[in-house]
Amino acid sequence: MTMAEHEFTSDPRFLEAVRHVQSGEWARAAQLFQELIQAYPQDGDELKPLLDDLKRKKHLAGQRIRGRGVLSIYLYNRQFLTRVAIALVVVFLLVGGLFIVRGWALPALESRQTMALFARILDQAQAAMARGDYAAAIQSYQAALEIQPDHPTAMEGLAAAKERLALQQQYAEALARLERGESAKALALFRDIQQRAPGYRDVVAQIERIERNAELAGLFAQAEAHFRAGEWEAAIQGYETIRQTDVTFNQREVEERLFQSLIHRAEELLHLPEPLAADIRTAASL
Repeated sequence: MTMAEHEFTSDPRFLEAVRHVQSGEWARAAQLFQELIQAYPQDGDELKPLLDDLKRKKHLAGQRIRGRGVLSIYLYNRQFLTRVAIALVVVFLLVGGLFIVRGWALPALESRQTMALFARILDQAQAAMARGDYAAAIQSYQAALEIQPDHPTAMEGLAAAKERLALQQQYAEALARLERGESAKALALFRDIQQRAPGYRDVVAQIERIERNAELAGLFAQAEAHFRAGEWEAAIQGYETIRQTDVTFNQREVEERLFQSLIHRAEELLHLPEPLAADIRTAASL
């Protein structure tokens, strides 16, 4: 473990002791190092040699070099000052390194981590779009925009996901209305979808089916009116048109009405007497 890794190097008393050493105040420096040893007993292996050097230098200064010049004092304390200087350099390097880490390395690391997180969230949003889970896509795009609020891909993706979700919900509503027999409302919803997103799912086919059924319903109503009025030829034409357009439309009713209309029309053409005509109708109904 280097000296800079010990707690005492950050204690103000350590720096004060160094200043006293540099100014030749050995007694005060020794007192401070003694306090440091008491405060940091776990660092005694580092501090005691320094204190011993101080005591020796103090003794030498008092017995042998009292009155000598600065150069003599420096020569006697060169080893101790060198160790203290090395400790200070290590401390300064450590502090400077911390500033570098906090000021550049950590922000750069955080930036890379943030960008990686953004990319993962964007991938999740696009995957949700691909499988048609637009609600999940919206959540992911919103999360991505919290990281980068103005990112064009995320902004465009969010708008597209919201539009697709709205279309999906409207399509489901149109189908539900169609199932309940609300053809007019369903048709309006399908037409709106087609205008906003041409070619969406089977909207075109749904519109055509509703319009065709509406047309067939009109033809059926006209044929029924002719049937009730005894206008057999017109009724026959109406029912035949319905069968040719869509044989499944009200299939049972159309076939029954068509058959009855044909019987009545045959009676008219043959001018059958009523008893015979009644027998024919009875036989046909069996």
